Amino acid sequence: MVEVLSTSAKTVDGGLGLLGGPVLMIANYPTLTGSRLTWVNALPWALPAAAAVGAIAAGSRSVGAASAVDRAETAPTRTT
Repeated sequence: MVEVLSTSAKTVDGGLGLLGGPVLMIANYPTLTGSRLTWVNALPWALPAAAAVGAIAAGSRSVGAASAVDRAETAPTRTT
């Protein structure tokens, strides 16, 4: 039981570290870049915006629809 608890605690601790790192980087981005330009210091917020756009685009795609890449991979090929 102690080994399971220890493993779970390490997993939670690692997860918090992985979540905390980006938060600290975004919060201290002006210090990390050394820039005082507003648009440069706003760039980290583009990542969550891009992720949201990607999630919306993925969610709006039909479940059974094949992409152009899928169709190209399954297209019959000619042999000579």
